[in-house]
Amino acid sequence: MNERQEKKYRAEHVPITVAHGDGIGPEIMEAVLFILQEAGARLDIETIAVGKEVFEQGHASGIAPEAWESIKRTKILLKAPITPPQGGGYKSLNVTIRKSLNLFANVRPCVSYHPFVDTLHPNMDVVIVRENEEDLYAAIEHRQTHEVMPCLKLITIPGSKRVIRYAFEFAKQNNRSRVTCLTKDNIMKLTDGLFHKLFREIAEDYPGIDVFIDWHGVTPEELADKLKQTKTGALKLQIITNRGVEVWPEDMPETFCTDHWRCRFQREDFGAVTHADIVELLKNLSDAGFDFIKTENLYNFDGKPGYSPSRGRVVSTSEIMGRIR
Repeated sequence: MNERQEKKYRAEHVPITVAHGDGIGPEIMEAVLFILQEAGARLDIETIAVGKEVFEQGHASGIAPEAWESIKRTKILLKAPITPPQGGGYKSLNVTIRKSLNLFANVRPCVSYHPFVDTLHPNMDVVIVRENEEDLYAAIEHRQTHEVMPCLKLITIPGSKRVIRYAFEFAKQNNRSRVTCLTKDNIMKLTDGLFHKLFREIAEDYPGIDVFIDWHGVTPEELADKLKQTKTGALKLQIITNRGVEVWPEDMPETFCTDHWRCRFQREDFGAVTHADIVELLKNLSDAGFDFIKTENLYNFDGKPGYSPSRGRVVSTSEIMGRIR
């Protein structure tokens, strides 16, 4: 291949670093590369070794220096599973790569392909954004006595803020209308409690409008259904409160409600709400027969919300397990 042909090849192919791994890794990688190439992907593959054979060569992290050079050059790593050595003295290769390259957000789309693939969840369309470097991934462990070995759960303010804001910005850029935070702060009140608190604070940076409605229906769900059936333009219903208590989407049947409902709307893309958005919303609500008695625009002042929090939806893992049961 002469210089001209090489330049043309480089221009038409995407450089990518591929690690075949070990155990079931090579078999999986072979299938993945076949699918990509049959789909027409033009790849310029650089192969590196990671995992068992690298551990056995004396690299405690499972990756050699020359492999880092390839990853930094291509900026894309397609890695198959590896078999980590059992016992002490070895670091997790996945955690090493994440921390070394500052890959703090693990983004995992979960989409059903119904009806082409039979599934119990035909409407599944969720993206999980998981913090990748902190919490127990800090991997700071000690043996303190013959019977006790604690592991340090590390939660930091800057680390939490960046992954939370990443999730909101991801939702904004991909036209997703809701961000849900999962924590275990009913038990770990300081560590997960901090993450929960920061989530609420950052959620208020994506404001909208509160519309107060005089409505004499029976349940919050009935009101929410009627509002969702109404054309609301760029603004989407996020939460309903009654006397300051959240009653939709999370509620308790015992909550006493009056005819005074606060309905919070935000842009579906989490962008800034314009006067035109508000006018369109109110006109559509009026046309649908809703009696709105008051509106409040949601503003930030000096970087802080100038309105009471909406009690953004935060779900604990214990709550989810309860629902599954």
